Amino acid sequence: MLSGFGLGAYQAGNSLAHRLDGRSKIVALFGIMVAAFGALHLYYFAVITAVLILSSLIARVDQRALLRSMGVILLLLAISCFVYALLIPGKAEFRLGPFALSHDGVQLGIRIFFQSGALIYGAQILTLSTEPLAIATALQKLCKPLAWLHAPVDELAMLVTLALTFLPLIREQVRTVIDAQLARGTDLWHGPLDTRLRALVSLYNPIISANL
Repeated sequence: MLSGFGLGAYQAGNSLAHRLDGRSKIVALFGIMVAAFGALHLYYFAVITAVLILSSLIARVDQRALLRSMGVILLLLAISCFVYALLIPGKAEFRLGPFALSHDGVQLGIRIFFQSGALIYGAQILTLSTEPLAIATALQKLCKPLAWLHAPVDELAMLVTLALTFLPLIREQVRTVIDAQLARGTDLWHGPLDTRLRALVSLYNPIISANL
């Protein structure tokens, strides 16, 4: 199911994005984050999405692998945002089967979905086009002024390097858990919507437990 799922896996290349200094790419990702979390209207996210897609094309990364990994991530993110929207109180203005959603809950859920999706997509482009050591070195240089405040810059850079190194291992753990659930007869793609949602939610606990 997760064949080609390339979250956090660097793809060697000679594109403009690969040749750019890591600091410029991290600053660009920070700009995307600020734009996404500061967007006042939902149509701003269309512009941010277009910029991210253009960036992935410039980076010449494996688009199929990127779409596969983002598909799984966005599906899990959509479920999380849907559950979060259910928790927002208010007058029920939208109904999806047995679920009643308030206007504020729907708007907040959609906003969180696009904000988190944009940040994850941008981070994917960064990790696909930049070696983990280069990312850690760039962060160390960007955060160097914080050393004047006695912040542990070198230690933070080392933690980032270790985190990026372990991302492929986490990917394999997720693959193992999902394959085990499928082997037990769990059907994620067929049947009633509520049955598929319960099957997907049941993946959270073993995935989190496997990566602790």
